[in-house]
Amino acid sequence: MRPISLSNFVNKIFSRVIHERLVELLPNIISEERAGFVKGRSIVENILLTQEIITDIRLRKKAGPNVVIKLDMTKAYDRLSWLFLTKILRKMGFPEAFIGLIFDLIGNNWYFVLINGQPNGFFKSSRRVKQGDPLSPTLFILTAEALSRGLNSLHTNLYFCGFGMPKWSPKINHLSYANDTIIFCSSDETSLRLVMEVLQAYESSSGQLVNKAKSAIYMHHLMDNEVFNKVERITEGRAILIANVLQSIPMHMLSAVNPPSYVINKLHSIFAMFFWSSNVGGSTRHWASWTNLCMPFEEGGIGFRSLHDVSKALFCKLWWNFRTKPTLWSAFISQKYCKKLNAVIVPWKHGSHVWRKTLECRDLIEHQIYWKLRMGSAQFWFDNWTEMGALYFQVPAEFGIDEDIHNVNDLVENGMCNVDKMFKSLPEDLVHHIVQNIRPPTESSQLDTPFWMLETRGHFIVKSAWDYLRRRANPRLAY
Repeated sequence: MRPISLSNFVNKIFSRVIHERLVELLPNIISEERAGFVKGRSIVENILLTQEIITDIRLRKKAGPNVVIKLDMTKAYDRLSWLFLTKILRKMGFPEAFIGLIFDLIGNNWYFVLINGQPNGFFKSSRRVKQGDPLSPTLFILTAEALSRGLNSLHTNLYFCGFGMPKWSPKINHLSYANDTIIFCSSDETSLRLVMEVLQAYESSSGQLVNKAKSAIYMHHLMDNEVFNKVERITEGRAILIANVLQSIPMHMLSAVNPPSYVINKLHSIFAMFFWSSNVGGSTRHWASWTNLCMPFEEGGIGFRSLHDVSKALFCKLWWNFRTKPTLWSAFISQKYCKKLNAVIVPWKHGSHVWRKTLECRDLIEHQIYWKLRMGSAQFWFDNWTEMGALYFQVPAEFGIDEDIHNVNDLVENGMCNVDKMFKSLPEDLVHHIVQNIRPPTESSQLDTPFWMLETRGHFIVKSAWDYLRRRANPRLAY
């Protein structure tokens, strides 16, 4: 049982202000392996990276010595030591006045216990951060950073044999989100003992405790889907519940997993059964197909969304992140699949199904990613910096690709485009388009910026990708 925390309004204001200031510092403090509650990072990429690592293991014909350990902490917020938190903040260089303010916010908590409806006792808390407090996740990952640095320090230990990874891969021995951690190591006894020593040191100093019931050692794990059970427990407001509850349940899974079509079709079947039946599990006439129901009202549907279209839109976001954000996952994928060919043109030959689905979505939306020129760092042949798509696909075969030209600024001299050099590499109509419509890069030190052409502000939004990719129908023919 977790205690209920009641905070006054002023306390919440202080927590929010401190949280907003700490958020800007976290990307520079927290290790790349930690994705949760850090601005600019996504848990989805850690899930995908884990899948890529485990996929390689499953594809091997012979079992190797690699071990994957999934850890879960028991009541992580409730067990967090205040003393450990202050030591971590001090070690990270935060001033004493700031640490004192943090301690004043979290350290003055009193509780009583209800017995038969009557309050009994009044005692002071000696640990924990409050559930629901905006500052709590930030403070927790600052303390959890100690575990990440402890595990990363094993890379320098000569007795530690790490997880079997390709030579080109960055050193990865764990990935984390909040209180969930996945450790990759060797089954070598010494290596496992070193990992356990780090965990035990973290437990004893932070107050955290590994939840053995929820932790596991395994090579591959597939979560069971509980959507059907949720459907059976809901009986009213069906269209609203389907649109706002049931269809949102698998959303997180679809962001990181490429499920087989039959899985999505089964979910659609469950949703349709729930929508048309007088009781869940019963049989009745379906007066319109689920495909037609998954249309906007103006096209003859009722506003549901096909999970096939949603899955594509979410993988489009994954491609956008891969192209525009230098993360641990994108670096790993680039080295694994794109060493010989640029990511824009590399075909799918082998690898994970997630990468295959990502490339399928690449072909659908890559031309919608426009690169605004600043210093001319955009790739001349492969980035869409002309608003016409990548020049690689625009140039006729007889021209060929000049491999000496890498970036746009390779064709700029003294702030002007080198037209003569362009005519040698591009057709005349393309050169005229560039000269007349594209402003040459400046000598700025700012990198070229990606712009999502389906949004006026240029920020990628899943909804715009979904609307671009979804099936459309003539309203008169919808039924």
